[in-house]
Amino acid sequence: MAFCTKCGQQMANDIQFCTACGEAVAAAPAATEATPAAPVAQPMPVAAAPAVAAAPNPIFTDALAAVKQVFSPNPDNSVTTAMNSKAHVWVILGGLFILLYGLFFRQWFNSFMQDRLSAMMGGFGGMIDQRELSMLMGPILNQIFTSMLLMAAVYFFALCGAMKLVYVLLKVDISFVKVMNLVGGALLMMIVGLAVGFLVTFVHTWAGVGVAAIGSLGSMLMLYTGVKNSAQFKVSPLWAFLAMYTAAIIVTIIVMNISGQGIGADMMGGGMDMFW
Repeated sequence: MAFCTKCGQQMANDIQFCTACGEAVAAAPAATEATPAAPVAQPMPVAAAPAVAAAPNPIFTDALAAVKQVFSPNPDNSVTTAMNSKAHVWVILGGLFILLYGLFFRQWFNSFMQDRLSAMMGGFGGMIDQRELSMLMGPILNQIFTSMLLMAAVYFFALCGAMKLVYVLLKVDISFVKVMNLVGGALLMMIVGLAVGFLVTFVHTWAGVGVAAIGSLGSMLMLYTGVKNSAQFKVSPLWAFLAMYTAAIIVTIIVMNISGQGIGADMMGGGMDMFW
């Protein structure tokens, strides 16, 4: 039922005019269908970002590149590779040099003493209990190992310091890290010689020394090449190299004697004296 908006008369729903007052009755609004709600857009799934591989450490990559250059047709490139690296490549190369230096001389002295003992005792030398021999030689070998490690470390840093000093005196602008990388790259040839010599020593005592000596000579040549190519000197690069190398040797001898290690020869000589 509907009601007139003017007089309030009740009337049917389909009446257009009020029967009492004649007021036009507004048609009732037709029921409208409910407009379906617009679908809510679902957020698109976000693809997970691909995992980014960790960048390789330049110290190891540059050091490995320098090592590979040693076995190339032009091993001098190892010095250039190491010297031009912005990372502290010398930490790895210098560490290898120091460690192998100590291991080589420890093994060489051990082989030398065994050979000497076998020569003294004839055929009985090969029948000596190696465990007892190790107990006898252990303290001497450990002292030699420690002494050689110290000497190699002093030599390495003395050579770096001497080179930097010469560069400063000759007014060559080169960073200390670059100098240390240069030295580390040059010593790679000696590192290879010490590693191979260490293995050869198990077969023949003095052959191992020969291999290590060849590696040492190669490192000297590589170091000279690195010095010559590193800067333009007002003097001959050979004189600059000799000044660096001589200063490094003198500093090493002084430091080793002050430390009471001699040149590592005190303990080595004492061990040899037992079997001469």
